Amino acid sequence: MEVRNKIIALCTSKVLNRSHVRQENADNGDISQDDKDSESQQQQDEMEDERSRDTADERPITETFWLFFSLAHFAGLILPARDKTGSYALSWKGAVPYILSALSCALSFAYVIWVSSADGWDNIRYAINSESFLTYLFCIKVYTQTARNASMMVQQMENAKLLRMKLRWGLSPYFVIVITFSPLLVSICLTLLYPQLGVLPNLLPSVVSLLLPMILDVLIGIFVTAIRTSFARLSFALSLARGRNLGKIHCLYQQWQKLSEILRTHNELFGSALHLRIWLFVVNIMVNAYILISLKMYGGKCLVLATFTALPLAETVLYFFVISSLGEMLRREDIHLLQVLLRETYQEAAGSPEQLALSNFCSRVCARKAELRDEGADSDVSARTFVTKLSLATTTLAILLQLNPEGMAEAPNSSSFGTYDICFSKAHNSTSGFDFF
Repeated sequence: MEVRNKIIALCTSKVLNRSHVRQENADNGDISQDDKDSESQQQQDEMEDERSRDTADERPITETFWLFFSLAHFAGLILPARDKTGSYALSWKGAVPYILSALSCALSFAYVIWVSSADGWDNIRYAINSESFLTYLFCIKVYTQTARNASMMVQQMENAKLLRMKLRWGLSPYFVIVITFSPLLVSICLTLLYPQLGVLPNLLPSVVSLLLPMILDVLIGIFVTAIRTSFARLSFALSLARGRNLGKIHCLYQQWQKLSEILRTHNELFGSALHLRIWLFVVNIMVNAYILISLKMYGGKCLVLATFTALPLAETVLYFFVISSLGEMLRREDIHLLQVLLRETYQEAAGSPEQLALSNFCSRVCARKAELRDEGADSDVSARTFVTKLSLATTTLAILLQLNPEGMAEAPNSSSFGTYDICFSKAHNSTSGFDFF
């Protein structure tokens, strides 16, 4: 907010000063306006030709990422489905996957509660089950919000046709699928660490608790990236505002209004879920880090446990960093749009209709910030969110270790990890912890 106020104060003063200077110089004949206009027009034509070549391959995000949107639809996160006319509407095609996915989440939650009550609680169980409970509560909240905002999702999917992106290797649908299914591989490996619970009964809860949040992360990331790209395209068009008439400026203003409406709908759809997701990031980081620190042996079978505890930890930090970075880039793109508007405003003749239109456009942008909202915290998601929450997780973990320096070692009767309980036993802590035999 301080950056925006400084930009507004500095550039507003330049608008008044330079506009009067330009007007006086034009009246005195000190500037060859015709020559400058011809050079500017030639540069604009070259830039527009280059931009048209770049946008030739752009398609709506529903087509660019059609494979991932199909996966999100199958997971029950997108209720609307296409009808024969190509429009989105609520139908049984979206209701059936939603019901099956929500039922799987509820059954997984009930199964984890039953297993926890049967085995009892200790340090290990408390750490693992607290993470599982919060994950399933998050899934239940997401499915509840999905049903409540079904009509709003129809509107957002229609708006998604206006968000266009160019298909690149890093953004290809198959690459997104690989990122999304990485939790599936991790869940299978983690399931194999619990032989006493049975592989098949424990596989569904593991997949639900890891796969659904990651699908939601990628879905939010696609929408935010497409919206940020559209704002960048608008800033580029405004940079060519010299020589434009009022009709073109009004057209760009209408595009900005539509993008702002799409972003507002996105925040209403995913704002509360994003708030819970951020706190779930914090809990996942603390639990996995606590397990790693509590290990007394890292060799042999313990190396397997350490590896498949470190992988979810690294993946959680990575996804948290990416979501925060997307919010930060959206915030900076909004500031860049404001800078472009202010620059183009004072380059117009003082008191001209174009300058007044751009000035009004600038005031609207200042009043409505483009940001990724965290509804629970009533703030935006940015790089500061990542640093703050990561510091909170580190501080809380340090306090827990001070209260219990031995970590999970004081759990002699625990059977949470089966054959891996020896990894937490203080009696086996030795200098040969990395022996593989």
